[in-house]
Amino acid sequence: MGQEAAAVGVAINLLPEDTISTFPRDLIPLFIKGLPLEELFAQPFNAIASSSTMAAQLNLATGADIASKANHSNKIAVIFCNRDYTSHSAWQEALRFAGIHTLPILFVSQSTLPAEPALLDPQINAKRIPLKTKSYSFPTITVESNDAVAVYRVASEAITHARKGEGPTLIECQSWQAGDPLLNMEKYIIREGLFSEKYKRQVAAGFLEELDSAIELAEKTSSAPLI
Repeated sequence: MGQEAAAVGVAINLLPEDTISTFPRDLIPLFIKGLPLEELFAQPFNAIASSSTMAAQLNLATGADIASKANHSNKIAVIFCNRDYTSHSAWQEALRFAGIHTLPILFVSQSTLPAEPALLDPQINAKRIPLKTKSYSFPTITVESNDAVAVYRVASEAITHARKGEGPTLIECQSWQAGDPLLNMEKYIIREGLFSEKYKRQVAAGFLEELDSAIELAEKTSSAPLI
Protein backbone atom coordinates (compact mmCIF):
# COMPACT_ATOMS: atom_id res chain seq x y z
CA MET A 1 0.00 0.00 0.00
CA GLY A 2 1.19 3.47 -0.84
CA GLN A 3 3.96 2.28 -3.16
CA GLU A 4 2.16 2.90 -6.46
CA ALA A 5 4.03 6.15 -7.12
CA ALA A 6 7.41 4.51 -6.64
CA ALA A 7 6.60 1.83 -9.19
CA VAL A 8 5.02 4.15 -11.75
CA GLY A 9 7.44 7.05 -11.32
CA VAL A 10 10.41 4.79 -12.08
CA ALA A 11 9.00 2.37 -14.66
CA ILE A 12 7.39 5.03 -16.86
CA ASN A 13 10.90 6.27 -17.71
CA LEU A 14 12.01 2.94 -19.19
CA LEU A 15 12.43 1.83 -22.79
CA PRO A 16 11.08 -1.48 -24.15
CA GLU A 17 14.57 -2.98 -24.30
CA ASP A 18 15.42 -2.19 -20.67
CA THR A 19 15.43 -4.96 -18.05
CA ILE A 20 13.19 -4.79 -14.99
CA SER A 21 13.25 -7.04 -11.93
CA THR A 22 10.48 -7.16 -9.31
CA PHE A 23 9.26 -9.39 -6.53
CA PRO A 24 6.34 -11.82 -7.09
CA ARG A 25 2.96 -10.02 -6.98
CA ASP A 26 4.65 -6.68 -7.65
CA LEU A 27 2.77 -6.20 -10.89
CA ILE A 28 2.67 -2.42 -11.31
CA PRO A 29 6.20 -1.90 -12.72
CA LEU A 30 5.65 -4.71 -15.23
CA PHE A 31 2.29 -3.29 -16.30
CA ILE A 32 3.68 0.23 -16.70
CA LYS A 33 6.55 -1.14 -18.78
CA GLY A 34 4.02 -2.64 -21.16
CA LEU A 35 3.43 -6.28 -20.18
CA PRO A 36 -0.22 -7.09 -21.07
CA LEU A 37 -2.62 -7.80 -18.21
CA GLU A 38 -3.33 -11.25 -19.62
CA GLU A 39 0.33 -12.20 -19.20
CA LEU A 40 0.54 -10.62 -15.76
CA PHE A 41 -2.40 -12.61 -14.44
CA ALA A 42 -1.14 -15.79 -16.06
CA GLN A 43 1.81 -15.75 -13.65
CA PRO A 44 1.63 -18.08 -10.63
CA PHE A 45 0.15 -15.99 -7.81
CA ASN A 46 1.22 -18.44 -5.14
CA ALA A 47 4.84 -17.40 -5.57
CA ILE A 48 6.37 -16.28 -2.29
CA ALA A 49 8.97 -13.55 -2.03
CA SER A 50 12.10 -15.01 -0.44
CA SER A 51 15.79 -14.41 -0.18
CA SER A 52 16.46 -17.03 -2.86
CA THR A 53 13.95 -15.34 -5.19
CA MET A 54 15.65 -12.01 -4.64
CA ALA A 55 19.09 -13.48 -5.30
CA ALA A 56 17.90 -14.99 -8.58
CA GLN A 57 16.34 -11.72 -9.70
CA LEU A 58 19.48 -9.78 -8.81
CA ASN A 59 21.65 -12.21 -10.77
CA LEU A 60 19.44 -11.96 -13.85
CA ALA A 61 19.31 -8.17 -13.82
CA THR A 62 23.02 -7.81 -13.12
CA GLY A 63 23.83 -10.26 -15.89
CA ALA A 64 21.72 -8.27 -18.33
CA ASP A 65 23.60 -5.12 -17.35
CA ILE A 66 26.99 -6.76 -17.85
CA ALA A 67 25.94 -7.84 -21.34
CA SER A 68 24.62 -4.35 -22.07
CA LYS A 69 27.88 -2.72 -21.04
CA ALA A 70 29.94 -5.26 -23.00
CA ASN A 71 27.91 -4.53 -26.14
CA HIS A 72 28.09 -0.75 -25.59
CA SER A 73 24.30 -0.56 -25.81
CA ASN A 74 21.97 2.01 -24.30
CA LYS A 75 20.09 -0.53 -22.18
CA ILE A 76 19.76 -0.32 -18.42
CA ALA A 77 18.31 -2.51 -15.66
CA VAL A 78 16.06 -1.57 -12.73
CA ILE A 79 15.72 -3.71 -9.62
CA PHE A 80 12.87 -3.11 -7.17
CA CYS A 81 13.32 -4.43 -3.64
CA ASN A 82 11.36 -4.23 -0.40
CA ARG A 83 13.30 -2.43 2.34
CA ASP A 84 13.02 -5.57 4.51
CA TYR A 85 15.37 -7.41 2.13
CA THR A 86 18.00 -4.70 1.68
CA SER A 87 20.18 -6.08 4.46
CA HIS A 88 20.42 -9.45 2.68
CA SER A 89 23.89 -10.42 1.47
CA ALA A 90 22.74 -10.84 -2.16
CA TRP A 91 21.46 -7.26 -2.28
CA GLN A 92 24.60 -5.89 -0.65
CA GLU A 93 26.84 -7.85 -3.02
CA ALA A 94 24.87 -6.65 -6.06
CA LEU A 95 25.29 -3.03 -4.96
CA ARG A 96 29.04 -3.43 -4.45
CA PHE A 97 29.49 -5.28 -7.75
CA ALA A 98 27.51 -2.67 -9.69
CA GLY A 99 29.57 0.11 -8.16
CA ILE A 100 32.93 -1.54 -8.87
CA HIS A 101 32.03 -2.22 -12.52
CA THR A 102 30.08 1.01 -13.12
CA LEU A 103 27.05 -0.91 -14.33
CA PRO A 104 24.06 0.93 -15.87
CA ILE A 105 21.65 -0.18 -13.17
CA LEU A 106 19.08 1.48 -10.91
CA PHE A 107 18.33 -0.03 -7.50
CA VAL A 108 14.97 0.97 -6.00
CA SER A 109 14.30 0.24 -2.33
CA GLN A 110 10.67 0.63 -1.26
CA SER A 111 9.32 1.03 2.26
CA THR A 112 5.94 2.01 3.68
CA LEU A 113 5.52 3.67 7.06
CA PRO A 114 2.15 3.95 8.84
CA ALA A 115 1.89 7.71 9.35
CA GLU A 116 3.04 11.06 8.05
CA PRO A 117 6.67 11.99 8.93
CA ALA A 118 5.63 14.63 11.47
CA LEU A 119 3.47 12.12 13.36
CA LEU A 120 6.13 9.46 13.81
CA ASP A 121 7.56 8.87 17.25
CA PRO A 122 11.35 9.17 17.72
CA GLN A 123 11.90 5.39 17.66
CA ILE A 124 10.28 5.01 14.25
CA ASN A 125 12.00 8.14 12.97
CA ALA A 126 15.33 6.60 13.94
CA LYS A 127 14.63 3.77 11.49
CA ARG A 128 14.45 6.26 8.61
CA ILE A 129 18.24 6.51 8.39
CA PRO A 130 19.13 6.18 4.68
CA LEU A 131 20.66 2.94 3.46
CA LYS A 132 24.43 2.66 3.86
CA THR A 133 26.28 3.98 0.83
CA LYS A 134 29.91 4.61 1.77
CA SER A 135 31.18 1.33 0.32
CA TYR A 136 29.19 1.55 -2.91
CA SER A 137 30.83 4.68 -4.42
CA PHE A 138 27.72 5.81 -6.29
CA PRO A 139 24.80 8.18 -5.59
CA THR A 140 21.99 7.36 -3.18
CA ILE A 141 18.82 9.45 -3.22
CA THR A 142 15.96 9.32 -0.72
CA VAL A 143 12.57 10.46 -2.01
CA GLU A 144 9.15 10.53 -0.39
CA SER A 145 7.27 8.44 -2.88
CA ASN A 146 3.76 9.59 -2.12
CA ASP A 147 4.62 12.09 -4.85
CA ALA A 148 4.79 10.42 -8.27
CA VAL A 149 6.20 13.56 -9.88
CA ALA A 150 9.09 13.68 -7.38
CA VAL A 151 9.89 10.01 -8.02
CA TYR A 152 9.69 10.57 -11.78
CA ARG A 153 12.17 13.44 -11.65
CA VAL A 154 14.64 11.56 -9.46
CA ALA A 155 14.36 8.41 -11.59
CA SER A 156 14.76 10.37 -14.83
CA GLU A 157 18.07 11.81 -13.62
CA ALA A 158 19.30 8.43 -12.39
CA ILE A 159 18.36 6.68 -15.63
CA THR A 160 20.05 9.37 -17.73
CA HIS A 161 23.10 8.97 -15.49
CA ALA A 162 23.14 5.21 -16.17
CA ARG A 163 22.61 5.53 -19.92
CA LYS A 164 25.61 7.84 -20.15
CA GLY A 165 27.76 5.07 -18.71
CA GLU A 166 28.19 6.86 -15.38
CA GLY A 167 27.14 3.90 -13.27
CA PRO A 168 24.39 2.89 -10.85
CA THR A 169 22.14 4.83 -8.49
CA LEU A 170 20.25 3.69 -5.41
CA ILE A 171 16.85 5.34 -4.85
CA GLU A 172 15.25 4.84 -1.46
CA CYS A 173 11.50 5.42 -1.81
CA GLN A 174 9.67 6.10 1.46
CA SER A 175 5.88 6.26 1.37
CA TRP A 176 3.35 7.10 4.05
CA GLN A 177 -0.01 5.36 4.29
CA ALA A 178 -1.56 8.66 5.39
CA GLY A 179 -0.61 10.25 2.05
CA ASP A 180 -2.23 8.24 -0.75
CA PRO A 181 -0.11 8.80 -3.90
CA LEU A 182 -3.11 8.17 -6.14
CA LEU A 183 -5.07 11.03 -4.60
CA ASN A 184 -1.97 13.23 -4.58
CA MET A 185 -1.43 12.64 -8.30
CA GLU A 186 -5.08 13.25 -9.12
CA LYS A 187 -5.02 16.59 -7.29
CA TYR A 188 -1.81 17.55 -9.08
CA ILE A 189 -3.04 16.89 -12.61
CA ILE A 190 -6.40 18.54 -11.93
CA ARG A 191 -4.56 21.61 -10.62
CA GLU A 192 -2.41 21.61 -13.77
CA GLY A 193 -5.50 21.41 -15.97
CA LEU A 194 -4.57 17.96 -17.32
CA PHE A 195 -7.47 15.95 -15.92
CA SER A 196 -11.25 16.13 -15.49
CA GLU A 197 -13.92 14.01 -13.84
CA LYS A 198 -15.30 13.10 -17.27
CA TYR A 199 -11.93 11.89 -18.49
CA LYS A 200 -11.40 10.03 -15.20
CA ARG A 201 -14.67 8.12 -15.69
CA GLN A 202 -13.70 7.24 -19.27
CA VAL A 203 -10.27 5.95 -18.24
CA ALA A 204 -11.70 3.96 -15.31
CA ALA A 205 -14.42 2.37 -17.44
CA GLY A 206 -11.97 1.40 -20.17
CA PHE A 207 -9.47 -0.04 -17.73
CA LEU A 208 -12.08 -2.03 -15.79
CA GLU A 209 -13.26 -3.60 -19.04
CA GLU A 210 -9.68 -4.54 -19.90
CA LEU A 211 -9.11 -5.82 -16.37
CA ASP A 212 -12.23 -8.01 -16.30
CA SER A 213 -11.33 -9.51 -19.67
CA ALA A 214 -7.77 -10.31 -18.52
CA ILE A 215 -8.95 -11.92 -15.28
CA GLU A 216 -11.55 -14.00 -17.09
CA LEU A 217 -8.97 -15.25 -19.58
CA ALA A 218 -6.44 -16.03 -16.83
CA GLU A 219 -8.99 -17.95 -14.75
CA LYS A 220 -9.84 -20.14 -17.75
CA THR A 221 -6.24 -21.24 -17.94
CA SER A 222 -5.63 -21.48 -14.18
CA SER A 223 -6.53 -24.23 -11.75
CA ALA A 224 -7.54 -21.70 -9.06
CA PRO A 225 -9.53 -18.44 -9.14
CA LEU A 226 -7.63 -15.18 -8.98
CA ILE A 227 -8.13 -13.07 -5.87
